[in-house]
Formats: sequence, structure tokens, C-alpha cells
Amino acid sequence: MFIRKTIFLLSGAVLALAAPQAANAQDLSADVDLSVVDEADAPAADEWRFMVGVGVAMVPDYEGSEDYEAAPLPLARIQRGDLYAKLTALKLSSNLVPHPNWRLGPVLNVRGERDDVDNNQVDAMKDVDTAVELGVVGGYDFKLDRAVLSLEVEWLADVSDEHDGWLLTPRVRYNRRLSDTIGVLAMTSLTVASDDYMETYFGVDAADSANSGLSTFDADSGIKDWSLALGATYDVNESWSFGIFGLYKLLLDDASDSPVVDDAGAESQFIGGIFTTYTF
Repeated sequence: MFIRKTIFLLSGAVLALAAPQAANAQDLSADVDLSVVDEADAPAADEWRFMVGVGVAMVPDYEGSEDYEAAPLPLARIQRGDLYAKLTALKLSSNLVPHPNWRLGPVLNVRGERDDVDNNQVDAMKDVDTAVELGVVGGYDFKLDRAVLSLEVEWLADVSDEHDGWLLTPRVRYNRRLSDTIGVLAMTSLTVASDDYMETYFGVDAADSANSGLSTFDADSGIKDWSLALGATYDVNESWSFGIFGLYKLLLDDASDSPVVDDAGAESQFIGGIFTTYTF
């Protein structure tokens, strides 16, 4: 019950944070998952653990952009045994299954607007407002010696009538403790997106073409991207940790072929940053 109440409260926090951060957190909240770097050392079933953190990252100013800007990175996690709710940027996810290996829980993600971007052609296109997405994430954790190998699938759908689409993302993630103070993370994923999502973020209609000079383009559903992320943390003591991460995302198929990317942006996307957390 407490975890469910926490999810509700954190959901409100995500939506409250969305307004000042949405423009430059679009890729960050959807693609970076850092609060699980320490998952190999989960608390006991009757033990509560809390984590708060903050960081900063460099992210593309829209999905497919070749221009970058700084974005704040709020982090939070509440956990009791195998149950948890965690906040990474503008994404809230959870596990409501009291099992050491299986995970399943709701997800809330706020996808930032595309407005006032650096590229003049893309900026001349109609704005894409902030989208609120709800979904579910489930997976299985293989508990190894000082490590966790996770297989999971996440599904998100727009509930704000902004892109009216959905995204399906299978992931493989590996967390390992190299020592009592150093943890590392490696993660890879694919994202499949619906017609509506692709058309909203990568399509160019006649009006957009006239305003921007980009060719018209009809973006269809398919594999949107592949990504690879690496991260590491250093524990100063039992409470304070510092971390660094980097992510490479390659846009594929119609996302890569879109004039928004092919002519005005870049199919190779990079995200990188630093963060600190306090656990109690």
C-alpha cells in the first residue's frame, strides 16, 4: 500500500517537474535508467531503503537533433524488499511483484516538447507539445555473484492526445559490483514505435514542408532506434555515491530517413552526464 501511495505522489512530482524541464529532457527521461546501478545489493524483504539524487546531462534538443543542451537529472527511489518505485528524470517506473526475480509494474513518462530548437528548419515546423505516456514494464532478473542480468520489456502509450502512439522497448541490462565501492552498468535496447508516434516526431506534412523547406515525408511504424548505455558509480560511504554515464542511440528505418534527421539533424545521438545520490 505504501509503495502504491508513493507511486501516486511521485507521479504528481513528475508532472510538476515536467513544465520547466520538458523541452530539454525528451531523450533523457525515455532512454537513461541509472537508479538501478546498485540493484545487485537490494534491501532485505522487511527493510526500507530510500535514495535521492541529482545530476546533469548533455542531451539532443530534440529527438534526431545534432544540437545539444544541458538537462537536469532528478533521481529518486523508494524500495522495500523487491518492491520499489523509482524516478529517473521525468520517468517514473515501479515493481509491484514481491518476487526476487520477476518484476512487473506501471510506468509514467513525460516526453518533452519540440519547440524553440536550434535548427531553424525544424523550428519552423509546427510545435510538438509535451506528451504524457502511461504503460507497463516487466522483466526477469538473473541474480548472479555480485551482479544482476535483467531481461525486460516496456510498453508506453500516449494518454495526452499529443502523438496518440505507442512504443515497445525490449532491454537487456547488466549490473555488477566490481568491488565494495565501484558498480558498473551496461544496457542495450531496441524501440519499436507506432505510425502515430513516428508521424508526429519524424513526419513532414505539406504545411511543415512549406514553412521549413524540408521535403514532405510520411513516417511509418517500425524499429525506431537501437541504443547502448554504459555507467559506473563510486560509493564514497554507505550513503553518498557519485556516478557517470554515457548512451549512444542510433535512429533506424523511417526515423533515420526522415528529413528532420537526415537533412536537419543526425541519426547518431549521444547522451552523457554525471550524478550524485544519497541513500538512507
